[in-house]
Amino acid sequence: MTIQDTFEQIYTKWVSFSEKIQVIQNLSYRITGALHEPLPKQWTAFNHSLNSGMYYHYRCQGYVECLLVTNAYTPYSINVWINELVYPAAKNFKQAMMAFEQLKSNPDFAKLQDFAELKQQLNEFQQIAMVVIQSANQLNTTTPLFKM
Repeated sequence: MTIQDTFEQIYTKWVSFSEKIQVIQNLSYRITGALHEPLPKQWTAFNHSLNSGMYYHYRCQGYVECLLVTNAYTPYSINVWINELVYPAAKNFKQAMMAFEQLKSNPDFAKLQDFAELKQQLNEFQQIAMVVIQSANQLNTTTPLFKM
């Protein structure tokens, strides 16, 4: 398999990851609208980390698109993508998941219908994220591997 084939597979996963993120973000907005002030600290932390992860995620996607168009698959450009974009996105998403874990025991959230859907979507999200991280870890030649 060539590096271009590898990045085409990564890009396909990345697009499905983007779609999943959009669903999660929409659910998050609906849940926030259903809550009363003040919002729980864990919910705010979840949303902050999710939004920070999304920032890096969409930059990652654009970088992969550039690599695909330019065929500039140098070790340097790949490692910049991994270390400056993929790993920071993963770190923020991991923090969002930790905040979400704390919310599962909150009765105000457990009773919301959208919360059950959000749990399901986040489970699917984690599965895609793990595949993306495994791909990045396989291509990484410079730093310690990221662990989800």
